[in-house]
Amino acid sequence: MAKRRKSTSAIGKFPPRHASIRPEEFPVGSAQSRAAVRELLMQSQKRIQLIFACPEEPLNLGESRCFRSACPDGTIIEVVELAGNGAELSESELEKFILRHPIVYDRSRNTYPQSYE
Repeated sequence: MAKRRKSTSAIGKFPPRHASIRPEEFPVGSAQSRAAVRELLMQSQKRIQLIFACPEEPLNLGESRCFRSACPDGTIIEVVELAGNGAELSESELEKFILRHPIVYDRSRNTYPQSYE
């Protein structure tokens, strides 16, 4: 029987990675303060993940794919297609794989007038 990853809620928040870093600890406008603000924003975003894997085959991250999209309300939707057994990845390895892929902001969902595009 294949090893299964501990089930988590399909809708959740990004896991806190650097909870102690705060923007006010760095000079205004510095790379560190901007990174801290991004971290705070990521921690408060809703996230929906769909992970597909084939437990009968060995994991091949080179052939695996990930698509990340942002909804107008700020929710991030992530569709991960793992080529092989996803149980071979730890939670942190899976998170690193997902975060390597950019978030696509679909402008067609927005209601901007034609002249703004």
